[in-house]
Amino acid sequence: ACQPGERHASREQRRNLELRDSGCVFPGCDAPAHWCAAHHVTRWIDGGPTETRKMALLCRRHHGVVHRHGWAMTTNPAPGNGHFVITTPTGATLHTQHRRPAPA
Repeated sequence: ACQPGERHASREQRRNLELRDSGCVFPGCDAPAHWCAAHHVTRWIDGGPTETRKMALLCRRHHGVVHRHGWAMTTNPAPGNGHFVITTPTGATLHTQHRRPAPA
C-alpha cells in the first residue's frame, strides 16, 4: 500500500488495477495494461487519494483526453454499471470498461 500523500501507485496497487481493469478503461479502447498509466479519478493535486478503488488504468491517448477542458471522470454513483463514469464536453456519459465488475 502507498504511504499517505504518495502520488504513484505501489506495485501491489498496480497489480490490482491490472487484474481489475486488464487495460485502458476508456470505452472501446483495447490498449493493454502495460501501455497504461494509473489515473487518479480525482486529480492527485486536488486531494485525490492513491487508492485502487479511486484509480483506473488509462492509455496515454485517453489519459490526455480525460484531462482536457470539459471532460470529467467520476466514481459511478450506481455500482454494477461500471466503476467510473466519463462525461464528455457535450454532457454524454460513458461507463468505463473493466474485466471485473464493480461491487454491488
